[in-house]
Amino acid sequence: MRRSVMHNKMLDQQTILNTKKQLAIAIEKHNYNLQAPEVLELSERLDKLMLPAFKSQLDFYNYYLNHSHPFMT
Repeated sequence: MRRSVMHNKMLDQQTILNTKKQLAIAIEKHNYNLQAPEVLELSERLDKLMLPAFKSQLDFYNYYLNHSHPFMT
């Protein structure tokens, strides 16, 4: 099971990297028009791919702040 989770994270990272590259190419292709439909679609896809990682980082940070400093109130 653990290997599967690691494998999925690696696939997610590769998908994120590929989407970033596609987005950069699309932005240049559309002369930096960030409202171009292709740019908007890729940007939205990238947001959806990255959101779980951001949430996980935030959850960890909040846990750390709430549990690692006994002198804090």
